[in-house]
Formats: sequence, structure tokens, C-alpha cells
Amino acid sequence: MKVSSTVLNGREWRRLHSRPLIIPEAIASVENCLSQHPKDYVRLLGIDPKQRRRVVETIIQRP
Repeated sequence: MKVSSTVLNGREWRRLHSRPLIIPEAIASVENCLSQHPKDYVRLLGIDPKQRRRVVETIIQRP
């Protein structure tokens, strides 16, 4: 699965990461994103690269 973290910056979503990750890297990446953007909305996307579709899309932090 490909993991992408996005942050709501003002009125637009800004992509922070978008690459295939192994689980420990993905967790570290999300923790880093949350600590760097404590007052922003943070959305997590999971993408199936073979079918090229989102399998997970959820807001994991609200200000």
C-alpha cells in the first residue's frame, strides 16, 4: 500500500509524503507529520498501487 499524508494549510490540502512505505516508516512519518502540524487538520490516505484507487481516506487530526 502507498501512504500519503496531507495537511490542510489555509484552504487547501498540501501533500507531505507520497511513496510506498513499510509499516515502521509509515508510523514514524505520520507521528512526525502530527508533531509538525499540531494546529492543522491532517488526513491519511492509503492507495492500492495496482488498482490505482484509494482504500483508506480519513482525517486523523483536527485542530
